[in-house]
Amino acid sequence: MGIPEITRPMGKLEKQWMSTYKELIDYDNNNNAIPPDSPGNKLGSWCSQQRKNYRNKKLSKKRIELLNKIPNWYWEKPDSFMISYKALEQYVIKHNQIPSQSLPNKEEKKFGVWCNSRRLDYRNDRLSKRRVELLNKIPNWYWNKKDEDFMKNYNALKQYVAKYNRVPSQSLSNKEEFKLATWCCSRRCEGSIGKLI
Repeated sequence: MGIPEITRPMGKLEKQWMSTYKELIDYDNNNNAIPPDSPGNKLGSWCSQQRKNYRNKKLSKKRIELLNKIPNWYWEKPDSFMISYKALEQYVIKHNQIPSQSLPNKEEKKFGVWCNSRRLDYRNDRLSKRRVELLNKIPNWYWNKKDEDFMKNYNALKQYVAKYNRVPSQSLSNKEEFKLATWCCSRRCEGSIGKLI
């Protein structure tokens, strides 16, 4: 017969910790997120303190295990680049285009500003190879204005061909079709002399 396990009653500090832990579980369940550490946000500050205790090896194994059970818990701050990148990815899937900062839509403008900042980082060699690779995976991503213009015309051409089942003609009187046909003709010329990149 084994020795019976003796459970010690919880002390005041342990009860307080468990009470706040339960608040955190409720918050995560209701918001699908961990509260931010911002002024006046006690629960966010508590989370920040747990991370600090963890880094300083002052957090018990039991508490680490409990915190790890919370779906959105994290020990390190999420990478803001990756958060924005994932949001941009979803935007492009939804709208099938790269956002522009010049349009009046606030969401598009916000993403457009973020994209332009990444292009500036790239030109100034402040963007890691990994991030460049990630951005290149986004459909229609471009690094400069010439690429943007190419992608806009390319996508317009794809839509035109899908709709009419033919390439546009310069001989028709439709202004948009003529413009697109002229663009195609210029690309063919560039291709024939090896200047189409």
